[in-house]
Amino acid sequence: MLTTKSFASDFKILLVEPDKASRSLLSGIIEDLKPARFLAAKSIAEARLAMSDRVEQFDCVILALKNPPSSGFHYLQEIRAGGISRTPHDTKVILVSPPFNRAMVTIAKSLDLDGFISVPVTVASVSNTLSTALKRSRDLQDPNVYEAVKLPKPVAKKAKEDETKAKVPNARIVWSEKEREKAELLRSLKESIANNPDITPAVDESSIENVRTFWLKDLLPGMILAEDITGEEEELLLSTGTVLNENLIEKIKKFSELEICRSFLKAGSTIPE
Repeated sequence: MLTTKSFASDFKILLVEPDKASRSLLSGIIEDLKPARFLAAKSIAEARLAMSDRVEQFDCVILALKNPPSSGFHYLQEIRAGGISRTPHDTKVILVSPPFNRAMVTIAKSLDLDGFISVPVTVASVSNTLSTALKRSRDLQDPNVYEAVKLPKPVAKKAKEDETKAKVPNARIVWSEKEREKAELLRSLKESIANNPDITPAVDESSIENVRTFWLKDLLPGMILAEDITGEEEELLLSTGTVLNENLIEKIKKFSELEICRSFLKAGSTIPE
């Protein structure tokens, strides 16, 4: 009886997925494709060690976008920039992630991502994406080009909270008080941006002078953001060029206390020294 040869049978595949359940699911799907070699790593550090220490090279790396302490994009950039020994910078790379937003699509193109598997994953999505990526031929740019691509700063890992989640099927998720406050602050900040006539977004970056780093406690009305402020999912909260007022500063400080914003940000001061 003849058996059909899998498209993956000539390739060595590495999976990097920190979540145990997702790693188990993806491993089962990939192993069923019968690759020449398959290894599942639970962290980027473990993957980096496997890629640099082994004599044989992996042909494709499948990465979860959320891969603390950085992200799948940061590891993709490291590969493309030739930063991992014994690993060619043209190694095929696929990201596993919720649907990309516009900024993520731009980054993916800049780093020549080979494929994208949307969550929740299916057998068909993994198989089709992997097959297309492995068969595709492409000419990459010089590693220095990829090294210069600017990526969002990794979001600090939050401490685990003691909270009770609903366990019964089809029940609503029970929010902790901290989560409720986060949602309310986000809504409040968005309302401030929409309704406050004193906010002047998108100031010409050339007008921002004396760019320095300020702790949140030192922010003053009239300062201009020299860097985007993003939330825990990298969503844009305030854009570069926004002129701060007292209302926005208070909102930003509350977000920081809840670990939604970073502990400090850059601003170009319009206040005399």
